[in-house]
Amino acid sequence: MISSNMISFTALAVHVGVLLLGPFLKPTSAYHETLTVPKQYRQQFEEKPVTNVPSPTDMEFTPDGKYLFVTSKFGTIWRVSVSDMDDPSKDASEAKPEKVFELPHPMCTNGARGLGGIAIHPDYPAKPHIYVYHNHDKYDDCAVSKDLDEGPVNRMSRWTLNSDLKSIDEDSELVMFETPRLNTQTHNSGYIAFGKDGYVYVTVGEAGTKKAESTDGTPYPMAFDVMLGVVVRLTDDGNIPPTNPFSSENDPKSVRCNVKGQSGSHKKPCQEIYAAGLRNPFRFAMDPNADGTRFFINDVGDASWERVLEGGDGHAGAQYGYPEREGPCEKTTTTDYKCQPEDWLDYPVHWYHHNTEDGGAITGGAFVPKDAGWPSSFDDAYIYGEYAWGGIRIAHPNKNAECPWDECKIPISPWDIDV
Repeated sequence: MISSNMISFTALAVHVGVLLLGPFLKPTSAYHETLTVPKQYRQQFEEKPVTNVPSPTDMEFTPDGKYLFVTSKFGTIWRVSVSDMDDPSKDASEAKPEKVFELPHPMCTNGARGLGGIAIHPDYPAKPHIYVYHNHDKYDDCAVSKDLDEGPVNRMSRWTLNSDLKSIDEDSELVMFETPRLNTQTHNSGYIAFGKDGYVYVTVGEAGTKKAESTDGTPYPMAFDVMLGVVVRLTDDGNIPPTNPFSSENDPKSVRCNVKGQSGSHKKPCQEIYAAGLRNPFRFAMDPNADGTRFFINDVGDASWERVLEGGDGHAGAQYGYPEREGPCEKTTTTDYKCQPEDWLDYPVHWYHHNTEDGGAITGGAFVPKDAGWPSSFDDAYIYGEYAWGGIRIAHPNKNAECPWDECKIPISPWDIDV
């Protein structure tokens, strides 16, 4: 049976998209890893197709567990009955998806562009809202260029389901924000999730702008005045939480950036931004075992490292450091003093080399809920997908780290890995 306890793990199968990988480096193992699937894991899982949807990009179960909503890259939202998926007498072709909605806006779908993310309000069906992140061809310009003032935008909107809960009111759109124009077709991100604080979090990729700079010379992904390479946090109706690091209460010089995606000056941070310094935060995972809001961000690496970063409570205003930092190190480096933590930096909780041995793109992730009834081997585990390597990895905190920071030449992740 597909229950709410299986949701996060099942999502890994869909949360993998087409990514452009950076150059590979000479293999260097940074953690213990078994390259064959351990017997205990092979015996505990089975693979079962549940439905067929063209070009899936994201999915979300309704909080009541009755339906699965799935997005297609080309702008369609589908709904699948969980009871049909659970029926052992039916195969995937019989659990037929219903078309819920076709986005009415023109979209660019070249490269990694398209409909990227979906979330459902936690108070569904009392609040029948669906949140969608997608490319919007606002200027009739899907081309790729070197000009930052060309290209489409990415848009985050809230839509409302009709009373039948299987179609969307086409007049209900509430635009929550748009990014700056995107002159590349990569690193869109757009994963959406609600925290236990009731706020909605969205990851936005840097769209290939690591060489672009804000007015003080800060690279776009690290700047707090540009909505690229950031975590956005909003209320469920698109307003600014008072505890955002750059809310008007916390920073009188801050401004709303929801229309243009940037303020135009480093002296005016965007109120929507919760954290910055990301490259392609393709997916993140809320921790169901935490007392408050806690999540891990899977940030796809460039040339040296893949990394997992912690966000949520205690990380307002976090600076994750890309492109100055990648993984645990300064950009393009892998050893010695250039891999030490810095006071200004939110250091990753886990990392591994970006190369032909270890992997090239960290993608979907999930925590195992304590009440899921899973084997004890999954206690405190974090599960994530590796797209280039082609596996699902199970990470556990390593209480017996190989060496402290002042003795490590190559930084070793504090998490042990099974494949």
